[in-house]
Amino acid sequence: MDTIVGVILGWLLALLSPVIVEAIKRPRAKRDLERAFFSELLEIKFRMLGSVFQLARATRSVDRLLLQWIVAHSDGHESDSVYTETMTSIKQVLGKPEQEMSIYLKVLGDKAPSSLSLKTYPTPFLDSHIPSLSLFESEFQQKIMDVKSRINMINQEVEQNRMYLQLTFQPISQENHATVSGNLDSSYLFQRNFSKDIVERIEQLMNKHA
Repeated sequence: MDTIVGVILGWLLALLSPVIVEAIKRPRAKRDLERAFFSELLEIKFRMLGSVFQLARATRSVDRLLLQWIVAHSDGHESDSVYTETMTSIKQVLGKPEQEMSIYLKVLGDKAPSSLSLKTYPTPFLDSHIPSLSLFESEFQQKIMDVKSRINMINQEVEQNRMYLQLTFQPISQENHATVSGNLDSSYLFQRNFSKDIVERIEQLMNKHA
C-alpha cells in the first residue's frame, strides 16, 4: 500500500511540477516586463519634456507656468548630464524676479527657431512584447496601450511635419508658403499640448503600478 501511495504521490508531483514552477516564475516575469516597459516609457517621457520646451519656443508660448510644469515632471533622470544642465537652467530662470524673467522669456522667443527637426518616439520593446501584456490585469493593458496609441499619433504628426518642412524649401508661391508655415505652427502647438498629455499619462500609469 505504501508503495502504491508513493508511486501516486510521485506521479502527482511530476504532473504538478511544471504548474508550480510556472506559478513561481510568472510574478517574476511580470515584474521584469513591467520594469522594462516603464524604462522605455520613462525615456520617452524625458525626451518629450525636452520637445515640449522646444515646441513652446517655436510657438512663442514659453511662460512661467510651462517652465513650472516641466520642472514638476522632470525628476528621475539625473544621470543624463545634458538633461540635468537644462533643468538646472530652467530652475534658475524660475528663480529670477518677475520682470527679469519676462525679459528673458521675450529674448528666448525672439531667438526661437522658425522650424524644428523633430524625431519620432519608437517603442521597440513594447511593440515586441504586446502578447506578454496578457500577464497583466486588464486595466494595465488598457492604459499602456492607450499611451502607445497616443505616441503613435505624435509620431504621425512628426512625419507630417517633415513633409511641411520640405515644402518650405520648394519653389512655391508666397501664399502657399504662408499656408505651409501656418500648418507647421498649428502642428507644433498640437504636439506641445498632446506631448504634455502623454507625459502625464505615463506618470499616472507608473505611479499607480509602482
